[in-house]
Amino acid sequence: MPFQFLPNSTDLARHLPSPRALRPWLLGSLLLSSVFTLSAYGVAELAPVVPPERNVKRSELPTPDLGSTVASGPFWQDTLLRRGDTLGSALHRLNANEPSLLRFVRSDATARELLELQAGRLLKARIDESGKVQSISYLHSSGKRILVQRTGNDWNAESQTPTPFISQRLINGLIKEDFLTSFAATALNPETLRQLDEIKQQYGGERGIPAGQAFSLVIETASVDGETLRPPRLLAARLPGNGRLIEVFLHHQGETGSYYFSDGRAALPAFLSVPVDHAAISSSFAMRLHPVLGVWLQHKGTDFAAPAGSNIYSAAAGKVSRIGTEAGYGNFVEVEHANGMSTLYGHMQGFAAGLKTGQAVQQGDVIGYVGSTGRSTGPHLHYEIRRNGIALNPDNTRLPSLPALGGQNLQAFRQQLPALLTQLQTASQTALALNHPARFE
Repeated sequence: MPFQFLPNSTDLARHLPSPRALRPWLLGSLLLSSVFTLSAYGVAELAPVVPPERNVKRSELPTPDLGSTVASGPFWQDTLLRRGDTLGSALHRLNANEPSLLRFVRSDATARELLELQAGRLLKARIDESGKVQSISYLHSSGKRILVQRTGNDWNAESQTPTPFISQRLINGLIKEDFLTSFAATALNPETLRQLDEIKQQYGGERGIPAGQAFSLVIETASVDGETLRPPRLLAARLPGNGRLIEVFLHHQGETGSYYFSDGRAALPAFLSVPVDHAAISSSFAMRLHPVLGVWLQHKGTDFAAPAGSNIYSAAAGKVSRIGTEAGYGNFVEVEHANGMSTLYGHMQGFAAGLKTGQAVQQGDVIGYVGSTGRSTGPHLHYEIRRNGIALNPDNTRLPSLPALGGQNLQAFRQQLPALLTQLQTASQTALALNHPARFE
């Protein structure tokens, strides 16, 4: 249709289309603009990325001379001693089993100590480039080192006392249901673990120490040339008790050491309440129907059910007065203590090696092993405490306590106490921060 000029607005309005007729055209134009807009954005986002320029330079490195780093002189090698090892078998593993060396060890007083090796320790041998042994070295748990060296065609031996490297470490943990397994990672010796268990028995309360409570330990280690000299030593411990904290500290008097409270009172009793490992009370001091004889008799001790072969300890320091076998007690040991006190241990599987009448024993020394000899229906320890030969009921008898520290021992104890208290406090704050971090934010 050819364009026609409309002379006025009335004519223009009459020839324009109605709004209803314009609606489809408006919607179409809006949609078309949206398509072009979205397409523009898509093109912008998918545009190719221009990688940066890279300049690669390569250079050849010379091959290192490894021949000069290979040891050509004598070297040391060691072997971990096993249960049942002899010097000959250990030297055989080291390819150092020379007949002349073994003959010398058997004939020399100093070198002869190498015939009594301890399982778990190291025997070291110095071997030259031809494979010939030049010397052997053994560090005893006492801290003494035995060194045997070749001099020409002969051998010589010497005993040395090297200065150990002493270090301390702080350990935090949580008490578990099985009290002793709480300290498994500390590598403490069995005697120290037994003492901790005894402290728990004495001061944990009737319900014991609840699981989940925190403990802190200060542990000392000693080593010589990287080899552990002795098991870790517990210097101080903070344990949860019956509504209060229990803090105990190690103090040595001569060759023996025990644990004390900060005021010098002994933490361990004069007589152990449980002188056997892995035990549970199966029968107390009371009238009972005898499980073998079938008659009512007074049971004059405490029976502790425990696995056969478990360690039995002397309940207190004393002297072995009797070792033997009786129909009722089976294999038994009796130990005399001070002030007319004595203890008896029955139904043993066997006695500690070398134990004999008249021998002095300390509290915690192994004297035998749990068995079921005599009148017994299963593995357990029959334990009696006697005063002047009369059996006592441990439930209603006040047993003597170990003496508190006094004199020079108390002065020495007080000198070491502040440092140990500071370490325990540091360890406890660390444990609190780990268990309750919100308190320290």
